Amino acid sequence: CSRCRAFHYCGAEHQREGHANHKRLCSTLHALAEGTAKMPEAAFKRHIEPLLEDKRAWQPSYIFSEFVARNNASPSEAEHVQLVKVSERFCGLRSCKTHSSLVERLKQKLTPCPQCYGVAYCSKEHMEEDKELHAKECSSLALARDAFRLLHRSPPSPQELGPDTDRAKMFPLVCVAIFNSRPLVACTTGRGTLQAKHFDELLAVEDFRLASPSLGVDILVKPRELKHDKAELTAVISDALSYPLTLLHASRVADVKSPPAHCELHLIGAVHFEWWCTGIFEELLHRWGCDSLAVHMIGVGLALPNDAARAEEPPLCKRCEGEKRRFSVTFHSMPYEAFLAENTSLPEPTMRVAFNAVFSDAEDAMQPLEAARKAALDDSLQKVAEASQGKALEDADDDEAEAKAAADKAVLEELAARQKEAPPPPAPASKWSETLKAVARCG
Repeated sequence: CSRCRAFHYCGAEHQREGHANHKRLCSTLHALAEGTAKMPEAAFKRHIEPLLEDKRAWQPSYIFSEFVARNNASPSEAEHVQLVKVSERFCGLRSCKTHSSLVERLKQKLTPCPQCYGVAYCSKEHMEEDKELHAKECSSLALARDAFRLLHRSPPSPQELGPDTDRAKMFPLVCVAIFNSRPLVACTTGRGTLQAKHFDELLAVEDFRLASPSLGVDILVKPRELKHDKAELTAVISDALSYPLTLLHASRVADVKSPPAHCELHLIGAVHFEWWCTGIFEELLHRWGCDSLAVHMIGVGLALPNDAARAEEPPLCKRCEGEKRRFSVTFHSMPYEAFLAENTSLPEPTMRVAFNAVFSDAEDAMQPLEAARKAALDDSLQKVAEASQGKALEDADDDEAEAKAAADKAVLEELAARQKEAPPPPAPASKWSETLKAVARCG
């Protein structure tokens, strides 16, 4: 954008499309950069100046306050996303002096690295000065960019996939279709302790299973033999498996050498992403060797669709099905403290793992949770004792009370039976469904 210089577009057409969402924020950023901001100095000193020590807090607050002062309204959701992006606007050279001033940063026109476009600089001199340090991350950032584009690309139309299309070119399309569906199933074909210390080693020795029950696709990927989009696909696969591989590393650190036949896992801080790809946790069944695995995903950010099931059993590979293994996932949209208070009868988990959460000291963090769980258990025992005592004082021959209890029980049983017979909610439609049908027609 030539006016605010804070946003880049891949073309003039996209810039025109985004103008409606960008124009109010653009004028705000331009005013801040040119020193014509409307926010009163008194308001700045009262609300913003105290936050200057914490750069993470003052950057968005400064822009937000000026936006409200200029427009007499809070930013929309799309404008808020842009506002957060502006707060991340830094020169790639960490020692650049413009970092300490948002106004100075807005005046600079950042030039991205031409190889990866993942880091931008306010001058060619700073780009050259950071060259040696950036070289270590440039290729990884470029690969991440290409993988992201591959994953979020628009599917080709069925007309583009004629009968003469090279099947090797179709294979990456099928893989991307699976990643765009739910539930996503991804795991390695190996069993037992994970020997590889980083993902490149895993690629050299393992094959990968990708499946989408909603699309009816279950394929085996051999990264070593891929002809097209090999680097991008392996980057996407490694990103999908980062959760279970991190958990396996955590179990190694926690010295979980011989997990029990039934394993309970508490995944704390879960968000919507974990709901989308529950099938990736089958990797734990393969590596731990347990007969059954129950994963509890707990987090205040776990916002599920209204028609989504709160518990499900992702489909397993044929080998796990033949060995009669079980794998279940239950979703809890609440803080972990509330989860412990409500589920006092659950067995002690094999592992607790915090994702997207700040657990600086796990031992200290668990103390209040365990105290809450104990208090909830004591409260439940007290209620049971009081109920038993009250029941003993009641007239045992009260026919009306017995009839009411029997009627309530019958209603509950009928509701339970209906829920059991109800069909599962339909899987979200995938924009790649028609592409997969076209691939199938091509043989």
